[in-house]
Amino acid sequence: MKSNEVLSPDHKAVGYFINIPRKLLQFHDADHLAEYVLYDLSRDHCFNFNKAAYFVDNPDFDCMKGIAGYEKRESCALPADYWHSPDTLAPGLQQSTFNSRVRTLTRASHKRGSYADEHLVREVAHELGIEKPELCLWNMKHNNHGVLMYEYADANAAASAECVAKGSCLLGFCPIV
Repeated sequence: MKSNEVLSPDHKAVGYFINIPRKLLQFHDADHLAEYVLYDLSRDHCFNFNKAAYFVDNPDFDCMKGIAGYEKRESCALPADYWHSPDTLAPGLQQSTFNSRVRTLTRASHKRGSYADEHLVREVAHELGIEKPELCLWNMKHNNHGVLMYEYADANAAASAECVAKGSCLLGFCPIV
């Protein structure tokens, strides 16, 4: 690649999120690892989300639980070097109003109820104030399903839905706390 070429949003995101598995291994025992990964994926250098909410849906227990939330305007106060010392990110995440709202949100299983995706998006996006929601769903171990609802900060510089789906699967490797 020539030095004056501009990377597409997909190439920029993939170039960034391929480093996350190494970080997951390095900090596997850190509390709230899913929040760290969502924070990383959501920032300008990767997917550039305005808001993102990660849920785990378990049809066996008829439960969809909020795991982590990211809101761009709340992220400014968080440290830039959080992967070097992950404990520095936890207090900022715990003070995030949006993250707290997502973590307290619990619903009946979307998969078990066989609800249309539009129903889930309309209901949850409204409750979380996500104005232009996008949805990403994927299978996880133990019959769980990952659910990522997000909106881009800049739709003109957005990664493709396929790229978001590939990167979001990294959340499935994080413990659910």
